[in-house]
Amino acid sequence: MRLFFKARSVLLCMSISILGFSLICFQSGCAAVVPGYADLNYPYTGDVENQLKDDSELNTKIQNMIAQNYFKSSAAVKVIIDHYNVLIVGEVDSQDTKNSISQLIKNQPSVKQYWDYTSVSAAAPVLSENTSINKKVQSRIASEDNITLDNLQTVTIGSVVYILGNVRTDELDNLNSAITGINSIDGVSKVINLTQIIPYQTPDV
Repeated sequence: MRLFFKARSVLLCMSISILGFSLICFQSGCAAVVPGYADLNYPYTGDVENQLKDDSELNTKIQNMIAQNYFKSSAAVKVIIDHYNVLIVGEVDSQDTKNSISQLIKNQPSVKQYWDYTSVSAAAPVLSENTSINKKVQSRIASEDNITLDNLQTVTIGSVVYILGNVRTDELDNLNSAITGINSIDGVSKVINLTQIIPYQTPDV
C-alpha cells in the first residue's frame, strides 16, 4: 500500500498498511478500510465493457471509506460516478468534514473531475433525495428523440437536479431542450448540468 501524507489547515490524512488492512487517519482518528477496495488503482481497464464496473467499484470504495470514517451524524451524502468523474451531494456537519471528505476523494488516483455540492448543516445532516421529481426528470430526458438515459445519470436533492454523463455534440440541442422542460417541472428550482461533451463520430459504413 502507498503511504501518503497531506497536510491542510483543517486536514491531517494518512494511509497506513498494517497486517493487510489499510488505515485512513484523520484528525478525529483512524478507521480500517476493507481489503480489496484498497487494491483498486488507476489505470483501470478503460474499455467500454468495463466502464460501468470500474465506476461501480470506485463508488463502492469511496462510499465505504466515507462510512468507515464518519458517523451518520457527521455526513449524509450520496456519491455518483460517471467515467471516473465524481459528484457528491448531501449534507455534512462542518466545513472540516466537508474538506476532509473532499481530500479523501481527490486522493483516489483514478478520479478525473470532482464536484462537491454538499452543504454544511447546523442541524443533523440529512440526505434530502427527491426520487419523485427525479423520475419526472428521467422521463423528460427519455422523451427526447436523439438522447438516451444510458449515457446520463440524474439525482435530485431537494429541489435541485444534477445531470452528469457523456453527451455527443449532435445531442446538445436535445439535452438543452430536456433541461428547459426539467426547469418547468413543479418543485424544481435549479438544474446543474455537469455533462461532458464528446465529439460525434460518423459510424463506419
